[in-house]
Amino acid sequence: MFGTRGAKRKAAAAAAGAAAGDDREARRAAALKRAVGSLNAQFFAWVSAQQRGADTAHDSWEAGCRDYMRYMRELRAEYADVALEAKAPVDGVAGAADEGAGAKIGAEGQAMTFGTGDFGILGLGDDVDESYLPRTVGALAEVGVTQMVCGGMHTLALTSAGVVYSWGINDEGALGRVANKDVEGSEETPGEVPIASGSTVLKVTAGDSHSIALCADGCVYGWGTYRNSSGPMGFVPGTKVAKAPIVTAGPKASPATDRVVDVASGADHVLALTAGGEVLSWGCPEKGRLGRVSQADSDTQDKDQVKGLLPVTLTPTVVPLGGRRPTAIAAGAFCSFVVCGEDVLAFGLNNYSQLGIELGDGKGVQQEGREKYEPVRVDALSGKGVCTLHGGEHHTLAVTSQGQVLAMGRPTYGRLGRTDVDPESDDPVWAPGVVPGIDGVVAVACGLSTSAAISRDGRCWTWGSNTSMQLGKPKSAPNADDDEITPYQVKGGKRMAGKRVTCVSFGGQHSALVAVDGAAAAD
Repeated sequence: MFGTRGAKRKAAAAAAGAAAGDDREARRAAALKRAVGSLNAQFFAWVSAQQRGADTAHDSWEAGCRDYMRYMRELRAEYADVALEAKAPVDGVAGAADEGAGAKIGAEGQAMTFGTGDFGILGLGDDVDESYLPRTVGALAEVGVTQMVCGGMHTLALTSAGVVYSWGINDEGALGRVANKDVEGSEETPGEVPIASGSTVLKVTAGDSHSIALCADGCVYGWGTYRNSSGPMGFVPGTKVAKAPIVTAGPKASPATDRVVDVASGADHVLALTAGGEVLSWGCPEKGRLGRVSQADSDTQDKDQVKGLLPVTLTPTVVPLGGRRPTAIAAGAFCSFVVCGEDVLAFGLNNYSQLGIELGDGKGVQQEGREKYEPVRVDALSGKGVCTLHGGEHHTLAVTSQGQVLAMGRPTYGRLGRTDVDPESDDPVWAPGVVPGIDGVVAVACGLSTSAAISRDGRCWTWGSNTSMQLGKPKSAPNADDDEITPYQVKGGKRMAGKRVTCVSFGGQHSALVAVDGAAAAD
């Protein structure tokens, strides 16, 4: 089992070896970075060893993950004075693209929502249907939340105990729990999602009508449904709508897959990264977003053919990557990305060059390069040190190892945040360009036409469309309802005083974030 005394002793030795400079703060920051690096290296070595052992029990995997997180928390507590300055992934997560428009760093804090809250999607009660500034979700005020994810019209919150709460619209099972719309507060009040007994959830993602939970044992649970251009198409073969969580991938699934270590959601499709170095995809295949279904089968409108393909499209299946080994996955609403070292692969809809690939000749649906039905190398992103991405409806953000954000795709409403493109133009911008005015970024999030970024020290910026008050600007500001064509730093008013942001997510018309104690850096 990972987490022996040797693991911690080696991490401590690495920390001691780094403490050899003149400046105490710099020494401690370096010590923390070295300790985290050492612990991570040992954890990955343990994972590899476990992967080679066919008789490994699932509970030992969960125990190992718990040990890893416990040592990370101990390091964080021991080096609390320099944890932000160390630029090391103190909670074990360097930054992720959150899926279903979310991005997580990993720290326990307050669940907060803002924007337009029709049908209770803000979780703030019947009398609050909009909020310019982030407000604490009262029902979760005493619960330590580590991640927030917005679906199209529903919201998920993950606690430090690995419990998932959901609220919002439940018409197609997106909440994963019993919620009677005729009973006041049943849907709009956060309620616990009944994941399999004994399962600890590590990450959640969401799409328009589906929700996904990745557990410590490497299994993926999901609920809701996937939609194609004709309506609900199904969730798993034989089940059109899953109103409660069912296992969809991992060792306990049928058919079983390798253990899953990461997940990402588009509007109606899911990607999974396995411990064995494969990428799985399932859901709606339209426009090539699954990366493994032919153009003819992906875009067919023949109902009988669509039905006949459900065992292919709704079953998690390996995406061919040409021998490359994936290190990260990400999704846009209708497209997908896989990072393989220095290479970035993409597939799916590219009608506004959101894949970072220039469109060719032709117009409309006949335009060359409008869709990619199998993974292709994105030359404009490869070799740039891209470590994570996230996509919206028609645009994409990528984070580099240097903490810069690259943006590409549709420029309208200022969603790209770039000063070198016209925010009133609707011409595709295929070449990735740096978003100015932000630095040290570790995570990004995209909505339909909104964008956000979070820095290592807890600053949060938003930009793009503000029609639904999704940018977190105060109502008293003279431009409170205006779009932002360059990054705007979210301050959050009194409720966020002395707090930093660790997670942000966009839904169809609302936003959510996690705010933890510890002031973010000043401008």
